[in-house]
Amino acid sequence: ANYGSSNLGLFKRIYREGLSHRYSSKMQAISGIHYNYSVPETLWQNPLSKKNSENSNEIRSSAYFNMLRNIFRINWLILYLFGASPVITRSFITKSNQSLKQLDNQTFYLPYATSLRMSDFGYCNNRRNKLKVSLNSLQGYVSDLQKATSTPFNEFSAIDNTKTNLPQQINENILQIDDEYYAVARAKSKTISEQRTTSKLNKGGVDYIELRSLDLNPYNRIGIDKETALFLETLLIYCFIKQGQYFTDDEIRNINHNDSNVAQKGREPNLCLLKDGEKISLKEWGKQILANLLPIAAVLDCNKMQHTNAVVQMRERINDANLTLSGRFLDDILSKNLSFIDFGNTIGESNKTHYLKLKKSKNINWNLLEKESMDSHNQQKILEKDDGESFKAFVEHYIKH
Repeated sequence: ANYGSSNLGLFKRIYREGLSHRYSSKMQAISGIHYNYSVPETLWQNPLSKKNSENSNEIRSSAYFNMLRNIFRINWLILYLFGASPVITRSFITKSNQSLKQLDNQTFYLPYATSLRMSDFGYCNNRRNKLKVSLNSLQGYVSDLQKATSTPFNEFSAIDNTKTNLPQQINENILQIDDEYYAVARAKSKTISEQRTTSKLNKGGVDYIELRSLDLNPYNRIGIDKETALFLETLLIYCFIKQGQYFTDDEIRNINHNDSNVAQKGREPNLCLLKDGEKISLKEWGKQILANLLPIAAVLDCNKMQHTNAVVQMRERINDANLTLSGRFLDDILSKNLSFIDFGNTIGESNKTHYLKLKKSKNINWNLLEKESMDSHNQQKILEKDDGESFKAFVEHYIKH
């Protein structure tokens, strides 16, 4: 992507160039849903949090990190219920894998996979898992991210910077910037500025959580349906109110084990996971979690039963793996004998046709969107005109602040 000639535009472009050199361009083609969630602001309006803003930030951040840890603990459930990538193309296979089944020359799959996007075939590869970022506190989280963005990494030092006039990456460190930390969920600040993420978190604390492990739903034009959103709200509130201990190294290994197993064989009958160091069947643990969600759903329902119905619908997917998105997707591919590319093109063409037929007058936000587009171009011109420092100085200032 080309963001123009301003320092900020070059920064955004070079960062993405760096990603392509570090993980390959095909990895950048992998898409998923980023689902942002925060509890109501009124929750923090109590005597404890009103003492001073610093104390309020600390209380809020601590609560969100508790939520973050619980999301990691049961992220396998999100992969099972909403994973929709049991199929990959040949280009994503970098080494021999005996467990992969071949449908045609380009299409491969794992019979019980849920989300190969979130497996070693996608961004969540072994190299990424070696990056340790603490989720026990905001201070530890920020410190580890800042260390990763300032520590050189030999493999990235070998990237050739002489091929073009522009640098091929922001720097040679483990992470170019904070945003390169790919995790199933991240702590985020609502502050809108060009400061780095850790600086904003340090100053104002955590304002919301970004869930990143959702696959795009191929059966919905916007990639996510209402039932999923209702269920996720219930699940994330459960993660917020359930008190959990700090992570230990053993628990992190168990979490990685569960995520990897479910991503690659989550629909396998009688699959067992690790809970508190003990084996438990996926179905049993899933039913336990959903049972805990029902009282929360009842409070959220406001007599409409929407949240409860969403939880019940997901319970059916626990009982019958064929009802999951990955189960449906794989069944469509196999029964229709379609390649991954053909199936994707069919969906894409259908969506394209649908939206091209819509009239501008039917979109109440059309004028607002056109104005936003014009304002964006004007802002770019102003940035390009006002740049008064070198790109090197711009990067140094960003990293330090």
